Amino acid sequence: MVVRLGAGATNQILKMANMTPTTQRVIIGATGLLSHTTIDALNPYVDSETRKYAAVRSAVKMTICTISGVLTRAIGQKMGEYAVKNAMVKVPEGISKAVFANSVGKTFAIFGAVASIFIMDVPFINKILNVVMNKFFKKDKNDDNNAVNGSKVNVNA
Repeated sequence: MVVRLGAGATNQILKMANMTPTTQRVIIGATGLLSHTTIDALNPYVDSETRKYAAVRSAVKMTICTISGVLTRAIGQKMGEYAVKNAMVKVPEGISKAVFANSVGKTFAIFGAVASIFIMDVPFINKILNVVMNKFFKKDKNDDNNAVNGSKVNVNA
């Protein structure tokens, strides 16, 4: 099967391929922030308090993960480019130094992003979420189900 694209579509794909890892993470984070928050805010199967709680929780989580991802990718990109420019990584013959530095930077950025998930996101996300969510929502101490402000999921709706 052959897929033929027009010149406009090909140019758009090439532009996306040339995006930095940081720009890619911002786009993914913004998309996730909008979609997850909207889905949680409009969920018809739970009550309004649970919708609010879920929407705020999604927004906080996506914001934290996006900031972490952008920072680690930016640092990784700079480290990779620095390694090539200071001859810590040898440039293969036949490849321009600028293109190779960009590629090594992208590789470092990906490794940095994966490492940040295990080093920063996983251990700290729940702690940060708990602090932020406790500021927005107070738990009802008399509720046995630990639901926020007495809200419960309506599974029959």
